[in-house]
Amino acid sequence: MTPNATRHDWVLHAYVDGELEPSERMLVESDLNDDHEARRSIEIWRRQNEAIGRVFAKVLHEQLPPAIRIALSARGRVMRRWYLPAAAAILALLTAAYALYSELGFSAAGAKAFAETALSAHVVYSTEVRHPVEVAAAEKDHLDAWLSKRLGHKIAAPDLSSRGFQLIGGRLLHADRKPAAQFMYEDAAKRRLTVYVAGNSSHRESSFRLEETSGYTTCYWLDEQSGYAVAAELAPDELLPLATFIYDALEKADG
Repeated sequence: MTPNATRHDWVLHAYVDGELEPSERMLVESDLNDDHEARRSIEIWRRQNEAIGRVFAKVLHEQLPPAIRIALSARGRVMRRWYLPAAAAILALLTAAYALYSELGFSAAGAKAFAETALSAHVVYSTEVRHPVEVAAAEKDHLDAWLSKRLGHKIAAPDLSSRGFQLIGGRLLHADRKPAAQFMYEDAAKRRLTVYVAGNSSHRESSFRLEETSGYTTCYWLDEQSGYAVAAELAPDELLPLATFIYDALEKADG
């Protein structure tokens, strides 16, 4: 990114909200060609804006209840000094929080349960020495085809060799009585990483979420067809770049 264009988040927010002049938009769009992270942020903010619009579309056109109109009329001069700005700020925070949960595609409890399922599978199978997987990496084509058939859409184990992790293999798991998949990797230090894939019945998309517990970190997100979770006994700052790499690899495979 160049220092004068999209280096600051506020410029990207203004771009998403349509608040830039045409010349400024052209400069931002030129710089976006070389900044994948900025493009991802813009896409996430656009989804949040759309979610807010869907949630409050009807409310925005409703009349204020009579009790509120009377209160505003009677005490308007006093209240406007502090109440209305505070109320607007609170509403903005509540709206953003609701949009994040809507964007995720399921409740906060459901999101945590998804991450916990993926982490539990990681803890159970990553400690296996002789039988960590059902199908070994030597049969990757068969593994990908088998799991794709069971899940009902094409999936493939991403290649993490450039990041120091080699595929061990994978296995069939379950999520809410439906098929799910797990791919397992190992690095030179014998640290293992798993990618958990389950169906996304909501067909909504979400940005990354992180859960950290007992030395393990789980990074998970949704795309249109599937939910993904990457789990490992790594710190968040170690796992997040790997999860981002996996996300990009999956995006390229779908494209």
